[in-house]
Amino acid sequence: MKKHLLAVLSFASVLASAAPAVDSPLWQTWDNSSPMLQEWKKIVASEAWKGNKIGIDHDVPPPWTPMTVENTKINMWGRSWDFDGKALPQQIVSQGEELLASPLRFVALVNGKWVTSTPGTGKIVSSFPDQVIYEGETEVAGVKIKTRFTLEFDGFVWMEYFISRGKNIPRLALEFPIRREVAQFFRKQSEGLTAKAVRDRWGKITVNRQLGPLKPYFAKDFCFANDKIGIDFATEGVAGWYAKDFKRRVEWLVSDTEVIARFNFIDNPPNNRFPKTKIEFGCNIMPYRPLDRNLQGKFMFSWDASGQMLKEIMESPSPTVRMINPYYYGWEVAAKRTHFGDACAPCAIPIPRNPERMMKYMRELREQKPGSHIVYYAVGDLHTDYDPVFIDNAAAWKGADDKLDLETVCAFLNKKRGEIRRVCGWNQDYIDYKVYCFAYWAEKLGLDGFYWDDQNFMPCINPDHPEHRFYDCNGNMLEWKPIRNYREMTKRIYKAVKKHNPNAVFVGHTMPPHSPFSELSIDGEVLRKLSGDKQYYTRFIEPEDCRNVYFNSHVDGSAKLFLPEYYGRFYTGKEAPAATRAMLAFLWMTDLSVWIGQCDDMTLMNGFIHPRGAFGVHEAEYLAYYNQEAVNVDNEKVFCTVFRKKDKVLIAVSNLNREAVSDTVNIDMMMLFPGASTGTLYNMKAFDGEKHTPVKMELVPAQAACFAEIKVEIPAEDFVLLEIKKTL
Repeated sequence: MKKHLLAVLSFASVLASAAPAVDSPLWQTWDNSSPMLQEWKKIVASEAWKGNKIGIDHDVPPPWTPMTVENTKINMWGRSWDFDGKALPQQIVSQGEELLASPLRFVALVNGKWVTSTPGTGKIVSSFPDQVIYEGETEVAGVKIKTRFTLEFDGFVWMEYFISRGKNIPRLALEFPIRREVAQFFRKQSEGLTAKAVRDRWGKITVNRQLGPLKPYFAKDFCFANDKIGIDFATEGVAGWYAKDFKRRVEWLVSDTEVIARFNFIDNPPNNRFPKTKIEFGCNIMPYRPLDRNLQGKFMFSWDASGQMLKEIMESPSPTVRMINPYYYGWEVAAKRTHFGDACAPCAIPIPRNPERMMKYMRELREQKPGSHIVYYAVGDLHTDYDPVFIDNAAAWKGADDKLDLETVCAFLNKKRGEIRRVCGWNQDYIDYKVYCFAYWAEKLGLDGFYWDDQNFMPCINPDHPEHRFYDCNGNMLEWKPIRNYREMTKRIYKAVKKHNPNAVFVGHTMPPHSPFSELSIDGEVLRKLSGDKQYYTRFIEPEDCRNVYFNSHVDGSAKLFLPEYYGRFYTGKEAPAATRAMLAFLWMTDLSVWIGQCDDMTLMNGFIHPRGAFGVHEAEYLAYYNQEAVNVDNEKVFCTVFRKKDKVLIAVSNLNREAVSDTVNIDMMMLFPGASTGTLYNMKAFDGEKHTPVKMELVPAQAACFAEIKVEIPAEDFVLLEIKKTL
């Protein structure tokens, strides 16, 4: 069978090297006996996706609300931009809290002194429920600047600055002065992938610093935030900037009252002169969306969950988000499989090898674990090379120099499984195809949503696309990421799928400010550079990191799942259980859920997933150690986190010391259970949150039941769970 199939492919590839997509021999990758697949081939033949308008409208999808305007104040869900008729925003508000210490401003260095732009004027030029455009004009040091802000329903704002020519001005910059109460923590792109660079992705804002040249693989730039709100910047590149170099592309200027983000658009240009130029970048105000607490009660697993874990997963009290593996392991192997968890021919597009059998498989999954979501793996910036439509359009759609003519691809697939290839994110036809494909198959298959890997389009480096090359003022080529095109693609897919299925769930590998179209987000993969088989998570994550958006769902509004990234001795060796419990000691301090990944599975299930599900943490109030005073211990490196319901609480006591600790958990019962009667408090009992066995709790004083004490023994870098509830 295999030799016959490969021979057919080899022969067909010679005869059909320029075959249209519908006649491509690559269709042998699929099961062509499927009626649903035959229907799709008719669509391919008609090229129905070309120029489609799916998701292109002024509708606002849930959970956001239509935008409104009040004079020149522009409102979207939870946030507002107030221009007060000026060229630049005078104030930005999120969840009722002001972000700006003072209005945005341009500054220019003239004769060694900084001068500030005039207030200027501006007005709304376009207003729809999903988008408002504001334009203005200002001036600094004789340089005229026109401004344009495109604000959208999800909070994303694209800023365009049209700067006239200037001379004898060595520096010209835009400044965002952020209140110090807001700008407490940062998260930024890695300036490399060394362990040191990865650890510098997040932290506390303490001193002035500079951000250098953009790294081509990161669309996010940086954000400032506290544990509730913040501002997150994103950029496509630095074309239009005039700088001798980009070593101080952005400066953070820290004081007691504010942190200024200074974007150095003009920085020592040749001869201190610059022509008229256009500079653009974007930002979003956090949180991007309301946090879905119900989703925080779910955990995630995928095809690589070990076989012995499936029973544990199915019996867990927590519902799951289950990701279907679309990787293709070979035609003959796929054809023999009795299930289709990993036998979908395409990767990055949701066309199963046999759609009818995939739907049967999905029904079985839902019966295994009621209440779970089934999402399909997708990649934002890559596409499978065994999709006949992609190969038929490869010259225009590919984003690199891969040789993807039909003959070459068929010969390649005869030897090994296919690969996913970089796409050109500038090509509108490709975007239209992907939108049509995703919307069509989500509805036909009844998918619960998608998992998005790689949340941006990579720079196009196809040598046959010279129009996608950009250069700085020194003639150096710049890489440019079309993140707005990626945003439009994911926004259209999100709107289309949500319109058909309002309960659909999207999961993003991270949550970029330009594409907040995911209810859940996953992060932590890059932390393998720090953890791996080298050290516990507790060795490089600080307690205050619980407040950072990197580990905090409440800042950006995405229900976050942590991705464990141990390997070697901490993954499968004897040290794995202890390493996993150290990781959980930190996770219990947060409100994060988890993706079953590279750690000791049984420790993860019994020490985290099962207790969270049994208590129902998603239905409880989360009181971080820094936001509650009802529960405490004496040891400075032991932290108490509370999940509170009306009639019971779960207390996680995390020991971050490198030695075991004996301590007393001191509990203010009246503060912990506000409004409860003395009789109710007197009948409260304590239990071990993992073993569900009674734990001795002494009331102090015994009759008033105002306070309680529980003595605990906690191993090094470990935790204990205490559940207190009424028993009568």
